[in-house]
Amino acid sequence: MPSPPKPDDKGRGPGATADADWQAFVDARQQLWQLEFSALLLGRRFVALCHELGVDPLALPPLRREAIDAAMGWPRPGQPADASDSVESLQQRLQALLLLPLH
Repeated sequence: MPSPPKPDDKGRGPGATADADWQAFVDARQQLWQLEFSALLLGRRFVALCHELGVDPLALPPLRREAIDAAMGWPRPGQPADASDSVESLQQRLQALLLLPLH
């Protein structure tokens, strides 16, 4: 029978490995959503929401699309993703940004 994993010299045990695995999953999910909701990259969920709202995604200037992506608050490299994000919350945030009047 194999022995249970022992903490390494950094004091990380099996629980820390599970936490790291969970955070890696959350980070990967966030990267996928970032691609799907990206205004600048014309992600599929961004384009679908634009069509639903009657907005032509190609008519939005690249600077406006870049500003939408920045306002979505995507994590910067080295920052962990937020596990509480959901597709619904991202859609609501994106919809609010798309409905803001242009100045």
